[in-house]
Amino acid sequence: MLIGERLFWGQLAALSAFHSFSKPQAAPSILLVVLIEITIAAIAAQILLRRRTINTVRKLAANWGMHYQPADAFGLTERVAEHMPMPGAAKLIAMDLIYRQQGDDFFCAFTITFTAGALATKHRRWQVAAVHQVGNHYSWATATADDALADQYEQVRQELLGKSSATESVRP
Repeated sequence: MLIGERLFWGQLAALSAFHSFSKPQAAPSILLVVLIEITIAAIAAQILLRRRTINTVRKLAANWGMHYQPADAFGLTERVAEHMPMPGAAKLIAMDLIYRQQGDDFFCAFTITFTAGALATKHRRWQVAAVHQVGNHYSWATATADDALADQYEQVRQELLGKSSATESVRP
C-alpha cells in the first residue's frame, strides 16, 4: 500500500467517525411512527371535511323537501361526461345527490368530482350539476365552479326549476 493510499483511508475513517457523531440520525422506527401519525391526521381531516359536506347537502335537501343520497344511485356518472363544461375531464364521479320525483317529473342536483388538466398539471376538482327530466325531455345545468357548495346547488336549482330559497342556514 502506498503512503498516499494509507493517508487517504485514514482520513476517510476519521471523517466517517466524525460524521457519525456530529449528525444525529433518527431511528427508522421513529420516522415510521411520525409518518403513521401524519397519515392518521390526514385521514381524520378528510373524514371531517366529508361529514361537513354531507351535512350541508343533507340540510339543503331537507329545506327543499327533497331526498338525499350520498352515492350515485341513478348511474349519472356515465351520462354526465358529455355535459361537462370542461373538455377532457377525466375520472368523473357523481355524489351527494339531491332529488325528487313526482310522476314523470324528475329533478336531481349532484356534485361531480373530476380530474382536469394534462400530464403534470392534473388537479382534482368538483362542481355541482343538475338534470331535470319531464317525460322524454332532459335539461342539464352546471354551476359556476368558483362558488361555495350551497350556492352552486341553489344556482342549478334556480336555473332548472326557477325556484329560490335562502341558503344562509345551511352554509357550514
